[in-house]
Amino acid sequence: MNKTFSVFETIGESWRLTKGAKWAIFSPLLCLFLAELLAVVVVLGGIAILHAMGLSAEVMTAISVLVGIALGITLIYLLAGLFAGMMKVSIERGRGNSVSGKSGLHSFSRVTPVLLTLILFVLFLLPGSLVQFIPGLDNKNVETQIIVTSIQMIYDLIVIPFLYLSLPFAVDKINSPFTAIASSFKAVRGNWSKLVGLFVMVDLIFLVFMLPFFLGSVFNIEAIAIIGGIFFAVSYIWLFPFMCIVQGVIYHKLAD
Repeated sequence: MNKTFSVFETIGESWRLTKGAKWAIFSPLLCLFLAELLAVVVVLGGIAILHAMGLSAEVMTAISVLVGIALGITLIYLLAGLFAGMMKVSIERGRGNSVSGKSGLHSFSRVTPVLLTLILFVLFLLPGSLVQFIPGLDNKNVETQIIVTSIQMIYDLIVIPFLYLSLPFAVDKINSPFTAIASSFKAVRGNWSKLVGLFVMVDLIFLVFMLPFFLGSVFNIEAIAIIGGIFFAVSYIWLFPFMCIVQGVIYHKLAD
């Protein structure tokens, strides 16, 4: 018998579990921001030192390329590790476990399976994007653009729910990206329509919180737009962790 879930119960449970998880989810993002800030300081300081040493332009270029590659690889590793940690927090919170600010900083061992699964995730979505490159297609035609965009949206709507749990699987317990994708397909099978309904409900919640800013911008009422923007920015402290925990709750209900 396949496991299942209720859309509204999941939303209510996720909102309740957001309490006590906000800092645990935002701390990896803060660490990433600090790492990027440190990288900028190191690069600028290094350039200043190299200029002071009077090195030739060729040597400067070679060093800059090597440093850029090293920093790029380091930041990708940090991004993947902190993303994995943030997702691990969501999974543990979805299971009802307590989390702390340090909970999202201990998943760097999952970087490789997460990156490989993410690459496979993108490859699964690629066919929908390739529609616009069909030979003979007039992409400047408005009707053609509408048709192509509609096909892409339909394809993504069909495929993304089946891939929804692949990254949580990779973070939690599966090393092979193919197994993570297959496990997600198996877990979601029979719950695709409910998952689409859940996506719609979560998007509607975001739209409700964005409504004041949207209305102020559309009707060119600056005061409402500013207040609405501040309101949404503050609300995002709850909305972003909520969105993460929704995935953790679904993973717990369908995969554990």
